[in-house]
Amino acid sequence: MTRNPNEVSKQFWIAFVLDVAVGILCIFHQGAIAYRYNLQPLVIHHSQEMCMHNSQQLPEDFKAFEQQILQAENQIAKATTELFRLEFILDRICHEIQDSLGFDFVNISLVIPASNTIEAVHGIGIGKNWVNRARHYLEDDPELRDIQADIVKECHTEIIAGHNERFDSWIFETFDHHNLVRIFTPIILMRDESGKTLEDWFEQYDWQENFVPNHIGTEKQHTIITMKPIPGYAPPKVIGSVEAGYENCDTKITHQQAIALAKLVAQRSLDIRKARLRYVLETVAENARHILRADFTTNTVANLRGFNTCRNGMNTS
Repeated sequence: MTRNPNEVSKQFWIAFVLDVAVGILCIFHQGAIAYRYNLQPLVIHHSQEMCMHNSQQLPEDFKAFEQQILQAENQIAKATTELFRLEFILDRICHEIQDSLGFDFVNISLVIPASNTIEAVHGIGIGKNWVNRARHYLEDDPELRDIQADIVKECHTEIIAGHNERFDSWIFETFDHHNLVRIFTPIILMRDESGKTLEDWFEQYDWQENFVPNHIGTEKQHTIITMKPIPGYAPPKVIGSVEAGYENCDTKITHQQAIALAKLVAQRSLDIRKARLRYVLETVAENARHILRADFTTNTVANLRGFNTCRNGMNTS
């Protein structure tokens, strides 16, 4: 049986992440064990009292350090597990959009940073037809962009009936998109000024006031909807796009539908982020930083205790 090259590649990268994560944790765990059995700090003078003091105090520091490693293992294992659920998560989002908003089809495309592209990865209805077929570079020049790349670069929502010059001509003709009306909206992550990802910003955002439509003067429906920035927040990070619509181009996609779609996609963007390889690597790196800080603090405290004990022993001898 022929295997899908994309599936093989995905499995390779998942295995690679697991190896990296386990390797990092093994290094830190071995460091913790080495710390446990090399408790004596670098001191000039040893006394029986100092050794007893160290044997009583240092294991407590080690236990706290070891606990951090165990917590890191659990967080990385949980994050890695999500990699296997990406297909399920995308399918659930597609059906949720279709069921709640009544669209005939839905397609999800994701940004692939390594290749600087956006690629169709999952769809339902006719939206599944261009999965693994639609792949476009995120061009800086607007004249060279496909519609999906334009949505990512401009971070706006767009409703288009029929043809548009930014559509992939091969996909448009091959799958007969002449009679479609579609809405494209970015999958975004919102962050504060420190870079921390916010989880519930879409609940406080005034969509009616800040999601502004601009109707383009053409015979068929064409609307560009811009999103006003939120004061105090960093610019949105776009990780993909959602395309949904009807097979009859005379069907209207309303502004209320656009708001509902953008809000739902914003809500589900965190699930998508957590199922991506990049998030797992970020989790590994963040836990490694925490462990390094803990290791530095623990050894510093241990050495200070040893130094003070040594000094006290010298003063009483």
